[in-house]
Amino acid sequence: MMKMEVSIVLLLCVGATLAQDFMSPTLDILAEIKKIKTMEEKLNALNDEVRELRSKNEERAKVAFSASLSASPGIKYFGPHEKAITLVYEYVLTNIGNAYDTNTGIFTAPVKGVYFFNFVVFNPHDIATGVRLLKNGNFVVAASDNPPKQDTEDTTCNSVSLILEQGDQIHLQLIENRRIYTDGLRPDDLFLPNINILEELGKIKIMETRMEPMEKEMERLRTENTAQTKKLEDTKIKMDELLKENEAQAKELETMRGTTNDVKNKVDDLIKQNEVSKVAFSVSLSSSNGPHSGLHTLIYKHIFLNTGDAYDANTGIFTAPLKGVYVFRVFSKAYGSQDKAVVAGLFRNGQHEISTYARQDGGFIGSSNGVSLLLEKGDKVCVNLYSGYWIFDNEHHHSTFSGHLLFPM
Repeated sequence: MMKMEVSIVLLLCVGATLAQDFMSPTLDILAEIKKIKTMEEKLNALNDEVRELRSKNEERAKVAFSASLSASPGIKYFGPHEKAITLVYEYVLTNIGNAYDTNTGIFTAPVKGVYFFNFVVFNPHDIATGVRLLKNGNFVVAASDNPPKQDTEDTTCNSVSLILEQGDQIHLQLIENRRIYTDGLRPDDLFLPNINILEELGKIKIMETRMEPMEKEMERLRTENTAQTKKLEDTKIKMDELLKENEAQAKELETMRGTTNDVKNKVDDLIKQNEVSKVAFSVSLSSSNGPHSGLHTLIYKHIFLNTGDAYDANTGIFTAPLKGVYVFRVFSKAYGSQDKAVVAGLFRNGQHEISTYARQDGGFIGSSNGVSLLLEKGDKVCVNLYSGYWIFDNEHHHSTFSGHLLFPM
């Protein structure tokens, strides 16, 4: 951070024998006082800009939406089609920021930031279902499920956290030759919370750049004023007028010093507020794992996002960088059989917190779970596969592990 120090020294060297001399202040002194007043006005304008920036920072962009395929209570099928189609979720439950378009089914990022997406798909009884999430037309993650057979219906879901630039677009696509089903009451929805701080940090950097030439100008004024004090040693001026002028200048300088320190403290506070919440990760296994003879830590090697570098792709462990409330989600998928199931648990510092569990005789099965935890700095969180069970994944990223800092404590 910049350190500005305003210091103008007026040296008064007046001999006792000159006490009765009468001379007017030089024009150079008056010009310097005018420059000091100009600098004070600039600092006041900068202080107003800091207050405005803090107000805008407190009202950061709020973006969230949740939508369902249909608002009517009747049964409605989508697909199958020979080609994949864009799903338009026409019934909007929430659309803060109006970033989701109900006419196209496309979400457009209004600002640069980290976004979290979650989608749930309802599976009809007679055909497989499958949905892809695409960013700017490129595949990111998918959720799919085989026909549920005996229980006639089933659900599948997935989620991911992504860094989006302003204008990036997200939409869901029904996979070719698959079907999705809703009756107006099913949670076929998307959910998006967003915390944006990157744009505000850029504004702070611009303000710092503007302050640098002001600091140089203050240093130039101090140098010129030092030279001026040498001229005063040879100048005979009226004692009373010079003392009053010097006292007024001292008060102005003290006000400027306090104003400069106040600006610096406000900038420091804004930077601290914006840096504490940049922690988020989202990863997938990319390959199947298990069964093992004992408890086995899963290493999610494919990284969608790792803001803050708190997740270690070599160990599969997330380490809390600061004390706060964190949100975690675990999605597990496997191919069912009579003697194997998918059973994975989320552990904090070696202690079990939650589990995902699913078992059936055949076909793909999935399970998910989530939890919010208060973590101390240095606490470690990972996902362990239990003894004798297994978990499935491939390039379509079915089994994922995600988390982010909700707020610091």
